Amino acid sequence: MYGLSIVLGITLAVFAGYYLCKLKNRNFYDFIIISTVAIAFGFIFAKLLYIVVSYPFSQFFKTLIFTILHPREAEAASGFVFYGGLIGGILGYLAGIKIAGCSFFDFPDFYGVLIPLIHGFGRIGCFCAGCCYGIPYEGPLAVYYKNPVSSAPVGTALFPVQLLESFLLFILAAILFILFKKGRKFIFLIYLFSYCIIRFITEFFRFDSERGQIGILSVSQFISILLFAGGIIIFLILKKCCRNK
Repeated sequence: MYGLSIVLGITLAVFAGYYLCKLKNRNFYDFIIISTVAIAFGFIFAKLLYIVVSYPFSQFFKTLIFTILHPREAEAASGFVFYGGLIGGILGYLAGIKIAGCSFFDFPDFYGVLIPLIHGFGRIGCFCAGCCYGIPYEGPLAVYYKNPVSSAPVGTALFPVQLLESFLLFILAAILFILFKKGRKFIFLIYLFSYCIIRFITEFFRFDSERGQIGILSVSQFISILLFAGGIIIFLILKKCCRNK
């Protein structure tokens, strides 16, 4: 279900991307080239960050090499960290536009709409697999995992944080799609700011040990702060460039 959810999300995003290309008169084949490179970079960096937060740093290269050579036996083969994928995807976008011969400003707002759509389905996959599970919780909508193959503790009432994040991501994707159709600018930055806030808050409801800690914050909360600050700097630079034009 984890893999199926991601594939479903990417498939729907391709159709949505085709519609957005028609809407903004962009070349769909350029979009596919850029997206393919961005997804490849995203998966690689998502895996790298997972290994960084889940294993001692001294074992990083050993774990990485074992995962590459023996993906069926490697425990690390099953995990990814979204923020690693997002950072890798941004780098992949920069490489993709060079390959496709496009301008930097041709497609970034497309991904502001599409990334939360894909990610929302990915979180459904997390819920089915039991990874990224929530805090112990016995209130309304509490969930219990019974299959020992699940990543979540068996028989413990847990808060369905994966479904909460999925719901918020779908709402965000819908709002950004409306703004995109209205011709608003900086859609990707709006997505970035919004998701940093969503992720920072939902991390308080997560209980999985694989997410890693930096002081009192989880690794993802720390990255949320850095990305939010970086987004503000980028926004100010872009706003200044627009004024100069």
